Amino acid sequence: MFGLKKLFTKLVSTDEQASAEDLPNQMPTVKVDKSRLTPAVKAQLKKDIASFAEIGKKNEAKVLATALEALNRGRDMAHLSSGLMTIDGMPKNCAHRITRLLVNRADVIMTVEHRLTLGMSEAKWIYAKAPCMHDPTNPSKADIKRDAAHSALDGKTFDIAKGMVVDGVATWPGFDEGCKCVSRTILPD
Repeated sequence: MFGLKKLFTKLVSTDEQASAEDLPNQMPTVKVDKSRLTPAVKAQLKKDIASFAEIGKKNEAKVLATALEALNRGRDMAHLSSGLMTIDGMPKNCAHRITRLLVNRADVIMTVEHRLTLGMSEAKWIYAKAPCMHDPTNPSKADIKRDAAHSALDGKTFDIAKGMVVDGVATWPGFDEGCKCVSRTILPD
């Protein structure tokens, strides 16, 4: 906290010096366009939440509400992770992993839909040069296969609406667990 306090103290002019208690209130906020939480985003969240045995059927509605609130708050991953950790038996590392997947997938769907509404139809896949793996220190065979496939897609053009087919399944950069890839929109002539 000391480093942040020092940074914020430098950012505040001398006539507006703030105490350490006031610093969080001076943080910039992210404005979120709540219309981006479309039925497709909600459906993807429901599907993903249901796929985790750790969440359990009885907690699905609560986790969905918390996930939507976290997205409304500007990708507030700490909020969602805290909500997941209230589930009995939910390990902290599992809550963080589920949080990253849910938020990243929702973000990808929102980005795809936004690009399509702007009339954009193609993008270029950009491999981040960082392993597309859940745990790079102990990669599974699936992690190694996914990373190799994503690396091979670097620079390839894909239809934004359809995504890129990898091992028979459509996906987008950043959608798969551990994927760090991004995309660059190709603007129409």
